[in-house]
Amino acid sequence: MTSRRPTRTRAALDASGTLLGWTRFRGQAKEAFTVDGNLITKSDAQGRPLDARKVRYVAKPRPNLPPILEQQVTDEVVRLGVGGLSPANPIVVPRGG
Repeated sequence: MTSRRPTRTRAALDASGTLLGWTRFRGQAKEAFTVDGNLITKSDAQGRPLDARKVRYVAKPRPNLPPILEQQVTDEVVRLGVGGLSPANPIVVPRGG
């Protein structure tokens, strides 16, 4: 399994070393994720995530080559609340909601 482009990932840790999420770099593009793997789409003025979208990964076959792992962002929005990287009870807004 491989990805389309080379990526680099940097973990986000709190003061005690607990994983809060990560940032993925692909060339000049940068994406931030929650500890649950949701793509952060909205942050407050201090950079704390407020909303995220659920992400899934699909293996795309290729003839005579390893499959490509493709990231697909879904329409499901997860509302995290101020500073909530991974709240116990996130609000998931279904498609069209």
